[in-house]
Order: sequence, then structure tokens, then C-alpha cells
Amino acid sequence: MNHSVNLTDRQLELVRDLLQERLEDVEADLAHFEENPEALNEDLEPGDEPLQIDDYEAYRDEIQTLLDNMPEPAATV
Repeated sequence: MNHSVNLTDRQLELVRDLLQERLEDVEADLAHFEENPEALNEDLEPGDEPLQIDDYEAYRDEIQTLLDNMPEPAATV
């Protein structure tokens, strides 16, 4: 299923900034979990499936794909 959203250049800039910040957060999480794999599931709720590094890597890749496919906001003067 495809969706379309119309954004102003300012809104596009905000979305790109948010995605970039989230990407940086996920990459920091990945680095932490690679050094401390036991921390990956320390906050696991009963009934939740355990996470794996691959899950975080897939999430990071999805964020990166979104960023790569989003247009750049028009330059303002």
C-alpha cells in the first residue's frame, strides 16, 4: 500500500531532521547493545518477544531508506 502526504518545505525539513536524529539514536543504541548484549532485553515486558541486534539493524535500515528517498527541501533565500 502506498500513501501520499503533502508537506511544506519547512515540514519536510522537520521530518528529515527528526529521522536523522532517530537514526543517530538507533546507531548509538546498536553500538551500546553490541558491547552489552545483555542490555538488549533488560526492559522486556512479560509476553514480549526478545529483541535481537538484527531487529535494531533492520529498523535502522528502514529509517535510512526513508531518508534516502525523501526529497530535499527547496532552498530558501
